[in-house]
Amino acid sequence: MIVNHKHKFIFLKVSKAAGSSVEAFLRQFCQAGDIVTPLSRQEERTIRSLGFCPPTGYKKILRSASAMDRIKVALGQKRAIKKCCVYAHSSAADVKEYVGDDIWNSYFKFCILRHPIDRVLSQYFWISARKGWEDSVSNFDNRFDEFHTSKYFETLKNKNYGIITIDDKIAVDHIVNFHSLEKSISHVLEHLNISHDKVELPRFKSVQRPRGEFQNRLTAKQRNRIMQTFELDASLLASSGAIV
Repeated sequence: MIVNHKHKFIFLKVSKAAGSSVEAFLRQFCQAGDIVTPLSRQEERTIRSLGFCPPTGYKKILRSASAMDRIKVALGQKRAIKKCCVYAHSSAADVKEYVGDDIWNSYFKFCILRHPIDRVLSQYFWISARKGWEDSVSNFDNRFDEFHTSKYFETLKNKNYGIITIDDKIAVDHIVNFHSLEKSISHVLEHLNISHDKVELPRFKSVQRPRGEFQNRLTAKQRNRIMQTFELDASLLASSGAIV
């Protein structure tokens, strides 16, 4: 998540949509005084090697934090920091509280959205790696059905809407299309009057997705549930020009 004061933009980071790569790229336009949430250690090493802005400004405490939570943040407790400060996937409501109404209402707010089925498959292979499912490809039909009815699918379902909505209303000014990512980011930079060369995003892949047309292996029931669950994503992508 980034709040850039010089160029007056706020980037809200949705999960499983190349957010880390875009955030890393945008850091070259950031500086001390902005709000830049940290990525993984490996990603931070890559960003540091590029000479881009490091994490900054994200440990200011939300005004709603209790006295006890403030103490825990001061002691460096990670759970308290995530609860009381902004972090990579902070909700729009928390970011708004963090920066205040004036900044929130006047800055250009954007996020990335990805085709629901592609995003769910990305989550599936990420979870498969974490769970040690070595048969995630060879036994795809059964394993995906297991994932599809698990808490991991439900977690993914609940992630996006808090990040890009406030009171069930879209809180961003622009949707970046994951499926034409570099072109879409270039258009955002032009809108913000940021001079740039060709947009080339660093590739951060904690899990390498196997080759194969896995979309074609989904059952009609699975596809329908995914599209119904992520109906808002599909609608927003369609309005942004993506084929959904």
